[in-house]
Amino acid sequence: YAEINSNNIYNWANGATAGGILISSSSSTGTQIKNNSLYATATITVTPVYGIYITAGDNTTISGNYIGGTAASCGSSAFTASAVSVSFIGIRVNSTSLSNYNYIYNNTIQNITLSGATAPTFYGINLSSGNALVGNTAGFGNTIGHASTANSIQFSNGSGAQTFKGIFSQLNTSSYASSISNNTIANIS
Repeated sequence: YAEINSNNIYNWANGATAGGILISSSSSTGTQIKNNSLYATATITVTPVYGIYITAGDNTTISGNYIGGTAASCGSSAFTASAVSVSFIGIRVNSTSLSNYNYIYNNTIQNITLSGATAPTFYGINLSSGNALVGNTAGFGNTIGHASTANSIQFSNGSGAQTFKGIFSQLNTSSYASSISNNTIANIS
């Protein structure tokens, strides 16, 4: 069990991958990742870029986090990632548990610009495996983009196909259960 709470995590690019928070222990049941701000004050030039990445464990709560901008709470100017084929994943959950849920709610992913020579890719929330409840309760949904601010997440005009997936579930429904509701995805350009 780990608790990562109320931190400002910025300029986290290191080596070939940029990851803000990474949980990779299968014994990390009940991890709490809450009320953190993940941002970059300079352009990130490695790819892929992960805000929060859970590779193992279960019963994880990811709540109240801000991913984007150049200051806390997705503030100031846009978080910028630029690479030949830039890939951005705000929150990725890859848990193998069949018994417990992972809870992802009230997170904000916005104020982001992706640019690259070819095919920029954006996933706000990516569910690879494990049971998950995303948003699920009125008033506690996740926000990807902004309800009223235009161009809250922007792509460059790369030469390849651009991919945008606000919330993407790759879950095998015969093995895993998920519920995705009450989330806002808006103002993407």
